[in-house]
Amino acid sequence: SLALGVQRMAKNNAIVRKLSSVETLGGVSVICTDKTGTLTENKMMVRKIYSGLKEVKDYNNFIKRHNKADSNSALKLLIDNAVLCNDAYYINKETGQITGDPTEVALIELGSFYSIDKNKLEKDYPRKLEEPFDSERKMMTTISKISTGDNRRNQRYILFSKGAPEVIAARCTRIIKNSRIENLTDSDKEKIIENNHTLAAKAMRNLAFAFKYLDELPDEERIKEVEEDLVYLGMVGMIDPPRPEVYDAIEKCKRANIKIIMVTGDHKLTARAIGEELGILGPKDK
Repeated sequence: SLALGVQRMAKNNAIVRKLSSVETLGGVSVICTDKTGTLTENKMMVRKIYSGLKEVKDYNNFIKRHNKADSNSALKLLIDNAVLCNDAYYINKETGQITGDPTEVALIELGSFYSIDKNKLEKDYPRKLEEPFDSERKMMTTISKISTGDNRRNQRYILFSKGAPEVIAARCTRIIKNSRIENLTDSDKEKIIENNHTLAAKAMRNLAFAFKYLDELPDEERIKEVEEDLVYLGMVGMIDPPRPEVYDAIEKCKRANIKIIMVTGDHKLTARAIGEELGILGPKDK
């Protein structure tokens, strides 16, 4: 009977090397599973954009009203940030093939939607320093030299940061509203967190963006010291669609009285929304 079990599992692309493992699996009552790439497709797609504090509901018309000449537009700077503070890159520009972290790939694709080419943008703003993303800081920062003749106050360098909305908001003292830089109020910060919760409750993974100009390039070991007094640009919400076959697999586990535990580093509201969508959590489950 164990051999028959091995054969059945092999037909479902599950290779068992030891017969005893089949017997062990028969006693499983809890399955802990990663979310990204296991329960989901591991392909992030941008679904919502907030420019400053306002949702961008019509991408095409908005970008026409805030075109490339308006370099103080929060949306234009946000897209520049998303593309430049990013380690994903094109493998094949003609086919649009991009390699990198799925979240960063989605941001490059967002830039393409606005006809912002990463390769060209990096020639105008070559990266000089970076502080990579890590799970403790929950943010990433790059500093680029401004080598184009735009009207950005004739500053020499521009710092871009992206990360968890609550982390980025805590480092900001100003915000762009109606193409003007204003002081960031407590009410503004509350609205940023509210927007984050709204998107997270819809199963979205969210990133916030901020920037500031620099007169000179800091020492590499001091880059964290200049990640303060930033100007808040906005937020994007991304979704990683569930794999179609997951719904049936979870239902079969529930019928077999096997408990499913989803392991993820997402915001708890995002994790809950995905868990409810997949049937792992019920509306009344904690």
